[in-house]
Amino acid sequence: MGNLKKSALMIAVLVMTAFVFSKNYYVKQILIADANGDGKMDTTYQETYISDELIIISDEFSRSYIDNESFTFYNTSDSSYFKKTYKELEEVMNSTDSQLSNFELTKTAETKKIGPWQAAKYLGKAKVMDMEMSLDMYIAKDTGFPVDLMIRQQDKMQKKSKNIKIMTDKIKATGGIVVKEVARIGGEVVSEKEIKTMKVIDKIESKMAQRPKGFKEMKK
Repeated sequence: MGNLKKSALMIAVLVMTAFVFSKNYYVKQILIADANGDGKMDTTYQETYISDELIIISDEFSRSYIDNESFTFYNTSDSSYFKKTYKELEEVMNSTDSQLSNFELTKTAETKKIGPWQAAKYLGKAKVMDMEMSLDMYIAKDTGFPVDLMIRQQDKMQKKSKNIKIMTDKIKATGGIVVKEVARIGGEVVSEKEIKTMKVIDKIESKMAQRPKGFKEMKK
């Protein structure tokens, strides 16, 4: 009888675990960066829908779909798109990975309230194309969300990217989620991002899950 109860408990745990990882999530964050390369800092909102099978990233200029096989980018400004398998993107991803090195992450004594979350400040340092990059990263624990929530798209796309994996593994090892990040290169702020909303949803709404129609494929 004892073994039967243990087996039933194990099945229940497995079912609960499967349920936890089959949830769907919605994240809204504000991004501040030089999007056009003109030296001006632009502010935009980015919405991310996350499920086990699909990640959708949407802003006012584009929409991207990341599934288990490919990455598809839709430019909503000119109604064009491109689709690449991860094998086809491997050269690009390896090039990006080679530009990042020596990532280190150190916890400080500083804490700060970011939205509804109490976050600890971490200092990240790395080299990007031989330039020193520093990151103020505010990481919140006890959010109730998976610690890899905001880097699942990197995990899908960067499976062979050693340096990026080192970075994401160190972030995940903190046991929390980066709810705010300020990036500097040469002491100058190049980007800021902050999560404004993070919640569980029943499913990804159909208007987002359906790929845009009538877009022309970008020529290589």
